[in-house]
Amino acid sequence: MGLRQRLFQQLGVRFRSVGWVAIVVLVITGLINLRYRGWLRWTVLGEPAFWRTGLGHALAGKVLGVTLMVVLSAVHDFVIGPAAGRAEAGSSRALTMRRRAAVLARVNALVAILVVLAAVLLVRGG
Repeated sequence: MGLRQRLFQQLGVRFRSVGWVAIVVLVITGLINLRYRGWLRWTVLGEPAFWRTGLGHALAGKVLGVTLMVVLSAVHDFVIGPAAGRAEAGSSRALTMRRRAAVLARVNALVAILVVLAAVLLVRGG
């Protein structure tokens, strides 16, 4: 295994724990914020009229974005990343897997920006 590949693999494994802890903290604080605002009740979230409001759209966008981020992170961290680490350094498979991991990371960053925009809309009232 090449030095660069080994370094990226070790960096990925070390950062993975921090990243997943951050995701868990953000989900928990998001739920706390929903409860604080009085939206974490079935009488609110179970009401179809709520989801047709600006707040409902912003919340739906944020929930969908966070869900997509978790899925993309899981695929990156537990499927593509390890496969790239197992591939022979410099091989076409290793290069392909690294490219896929890089694209996935960029898409995830874009989704994160959209989640932040949805959060701003929620704070501003939809």
